Amino acid sequence: MSKALHNIRVLELAEGWSAAALCGRLLAELGAEVIKIEPPAGDFLRRRKPLAPYGESYDFQLIAANKKSVCINPAIPQDRELLRRLIGKTDVILEDSLFAREQGLSTDFEVSRNGNRALIHCCISPFGSSGPLSNYTGNELVMQAMSGMMATTGFAGDLPTRVGILCGEHVAGIFAGISVLGALCHRYDGGAGQEIDISVHDCLLSYLGTFMPAFFTTGKNPERIGNLHPLVVPWNSYRAKDGWVIICTGNDLQWSALAKAMGRDDLAGDDRYVLQDKRLARRGEIDGIISQWTATKNIDEVVSLLEEANIPAGPIMTMENMLADEQVRARNMLVELNHQLGGKVMSTGPLFKMTATPGEISSPAPLLGEHTEPILFKLTDYRETLREIGDKKVTARALQGVRILEVGAYTAGPLCTRLLASLGAEVIKIEPPLTGDHVRDFGCKVGGTSYLFHINNYNKKSVTLDTNKKEGKDIFLELVKRSDILVENFVPGTLDRWGLGYSTLQEINPSLIYCSVNGFGWGGSMGKKRAFDTVVQARAGFLNQTGYRDGPPTKVGASFADVSAAAFGALAVLAALYHRKVTGEGQFVDVAMYDVMVWMTAELWPFHFRGEKIPERMGNRHYRYVPYDIYRARDGLVVIAAEKDKQWSDLLEVMGCSALAGSARYSSTESRVKHREEVDALVADWAKKLEAAEVVGKCQKADVPAGQVMELSDIASHPHVLSRQMMVEAPLDSEKIKLLGCPMKLSATPTDFHQPAAPLGGHNQEIYCGMLGYSAAQLDLWKSAGLI
Repeated sequence: MSKALHNIRVLELAEGWSAAALCGRLLAELGAEVIKIEPPAGDFLRRRKPLAPYGESYDFQLIAANKKSVCINPAIPQDRELLRRLIGKTDVILEDSLFAREQGLSTDFEVSRNGNRALIHCCISPFGSSGPLSNYTGNELVMQAMSGMMATTGFAGDLPTRVGILCGEHVAGIFAGISVLGALCHRYDGGAGQEIDISVHDCLLSYLGTFMPAFFTTGKNPERIGNLHPLVVPWNSYRAKDGWVIICTGNDLQWSALAKAMGRDDLAGDDRYVLQDKRLARRGEIDGIISQWTATKNIDEVVSLLEEANIPAGPIMTMENMLADEQVRARNMLVELNHQLGGKVMSTGPLFKMTATPGEISSPAPLLGEHTEPILFKLTDYRETLREIGDKKVTARALQGVRILEVGAYTAGPLCTRLLASLGAEVIKIEPPLTGDHVRDFGCKVGGTSYLFHINNYNKKSVTLDTNKKEGKDIFLELVKRSDILVENFVPGTLDRWGLGYSTLQEINPSLIYCSVNGFGWGGSMGKKRAFDTVVQARAGFLNQTGYRDGPPTKVGASFADVSAAAFGALAVLAALYHRKVTGEGQFVDVAMYDVMVWMTAELWPFHFRGEKIPERMGNRHYRYVPYDIYRARDGLVVIAAEKDKQWSDLLEVMGCSALAGSARYSSTESRVKHREEVDALVADWAKKLEAAEVVGKCQKADVPAGQVMELSDIASHPHVLSRQMMVEAPLDSEKIKLLGCPMKLSATPTDFHQPAAPLGGHNQEIYCGMLGYSAAQLDLWKSAGLI
């Protein structure tokens, strides 16, 4: 098997579970040579407990497998010269801005580029390199608080609730990967290298799409509704005899099927519940009926009955349950590697399921400095750059000239292609005649079309086509012949049943990249199960890790599995596209929401590997750090999250308590965890006397991570968000519509908004007449026959 990035060299200037390190891990899985630059003491993650029998952290194995380690001491001129020479012979730099600054390793793009015009420099920071908050320090809790992630997660009456998984760094790592692959494709076509600016805050803002329609049409902030769905009933978590289950019905037919599966045929035709609007008005009644039923059964009984009825449902799994899940093993999401010092080590398995260039985890994390000498020895033999740069005229859009067909609906598939469209691809959305994508009629509308549809489908073209008819299939195949990529998000096997599966399409277009974005993947016992976002969150352990210890498991308020799978799908497609540019070979790409969500939980796996209990959900607190929580200021809520001892001592000085800096009770993270209540009381007493902006300002001035807990109304008008173009105003006929911007900021090939979501079939004439060569008269015949 080939490796998509076998000829790409990456320097990673990062440590810990940072977005840059996670991006490095993804690129290494694709075959890139990823050289991790470490200080003499090594990445602090090497020492994080629990430790493996060979003396290093399990965490480091999970984040650094497939990488090489080179030690650099910035204080030594010879080492700095080595780094300079490495940069001169490198394709990509992944830089975590906080780590690079602390270690004296920050690289100036323009200076580095003088010696390497092919260089792609991706800098990842909490708030980006521009904008009013660009100098703010931040971490996971601050990012979630200031991005709306907390404000939209949790139950009514509870405080805004953090997601119990390290989500900000993971999603920023994926978006960084998309940006790097887009830049590599541009460079392969003759473009120069460029600078990429990734903000973790921007990336989390990208998850707000489902909340924007109601906010911008009513002006009201979204309420926290626990595990409910604002527009669909029933959709909730329910207690079974041995735990919790999640049940999601997407339409009236599924409600009828659920009623029958419960043995309540009388409810299926009951006029009080038969329509969605009526069920919304009787949510409490319906949830009570379902709760009575689930309380009499085990989880497996409930799930089995509902899966038979084709209703999305699943267990709310603990992390231990998930790691033992048959589907996780079938998808090879856990692998065993031989360690250099003897014995076996566990690591996350390959996330890229691709037929021609599958991801591969082939080597354990490196020993500290293991590759310093070999790389020094080989440096003079390293090639200068991949290609001659600037030898042909290139466009200012990374994917200009790439044509993508989208066959799908709702979120994961459409958002995947919208991200690729933002990079310049031509996306043709194929929709059923008359109705189109179901989301067109979903929820709040603007210009006669669903607001959410506009969010997920701008920058695309729309054609209508009935692929159930033979003539429709023939036209579809003509479109495939002239396209580079096809993206669909149906249950695996759906297009095969239509006679339009990958094997058929590959025959007429061998270089086609076919990407299936789905719930559980094409393999394993769950492979062809129907999945909704919340069901995947539940099975992957997200719900069990989010919320309060004495409360129910809690879903992420945003459609986290859908959006994450969409982003990862874009990354996998770009890896396949780069491979095709080099070799001409197409392939099948299998993207499972479940795989992506499982991968994001890996930071908690070391406890299980060591035979210890994985920490339980604990609201906004953290099992490892104190203070790390939400606090009340005089006029609002703030978060303060001191992860390092210096941040704690600086916070003490800010609070006027510097005398406590030498106290053994609070001198280390371990001792502060033991005295959590005392520390939290101290911080809470200080914060409540000040206004929220004052608390944050004092902390930020001292480089202590802190931020205000922001609602959507705060975010939509925030100067930083507007300066980063993460909320953009777009023309829509005679109206204006506000949309989410793109978090990928590339200097030479900027992403952009160039057209609103197309009306249904709005490009039929352009595509069928202009591209395929049919006459206008033929289109009229097709339309009268219901074909388009």
